[in-house]
Amino acid sequence: MFFADHAAASPWGQPDQDSFRSIKTDYYRSGEDDRQFEQMVLETYAEQGFFDRWSLGGKLGSTWQRVEFGGMTDIRTGLSDAEIFIQRQMYGTETQAAAIQLLYGFETTTRSALFAEEIDGRSAAIELSGLWGAGNEAAFISTRGGYRASLGDDADQLKLDVTFGLHTDETSMFLLDIYSAFAAGDAEPGGAEFDLVTVAPSLVMRASPHVRIQFGARRDVVADGLDAGTGGFIALWVEP
Repeated sequence: MFFADHAAASPWGQPDQDSFRSIKTDYYRSGEDDRQFEQMVLETYAEQGFFDRWSLGGKLGSTWQRVEFGGMTDIRTGLSDAEIFIQRQMYGTETQAAAIQLLYGFETTTRSALFAEEIDGRSAAIELSGLWGAGNEAAFISTRGGYRASLGDDADQLKLDVTFGLHTDETSMFLLDIYSAFAAGDAEPGGAEFDLVTVAPSLVMRASPHVRIQFGARRDVVADGLDAGTGGFIALWVEP
């Protein structure tokens, strides 16, 4: 199914012994007149099918950040994401599927070159999500909604991700991803609390029988508690 493996955490999952891997480079910029933020992320994602309807996967992202504030410039490096998950497909056909996913996000931090200390940590968290998708050989929709319970100072979050896909021809497709996260409570002092909706259109083209290339852009359309930004990304998808 060409539409079933359009992105990480598809409700169709991976068949037994099959795998999916991707490497993604993402550039992002945000800020106001008195502060600017730039970030580059190198992200690796992997998913492996095992037994019947089960998948195990994870994501690891390393980041380089440039922050300008108060006439100073700081360079920060570290981890942007570190997650593992297990997923069970509850039902699936050629045109529709649903699954549940349990995810654990590890605490991540960056190290400041200016202050020579670790800052901007992301709290560890547990996330329970439901996934649903439907489509055919021409188009599809995939959704993922869940609750992310913080194990640290960050606020809990309600999350909803939606992907619309359209096959432009036999070797390429257009994707429109909408990522949403809303604070579900108050953060502890020093923790993150924000509402964010990001729109990310992209084009995926087949480069070889086992490799696809994705080119895309992203823009924050809702940003409460942080500065809205824009960016772009390129990714390689590797399939069996």
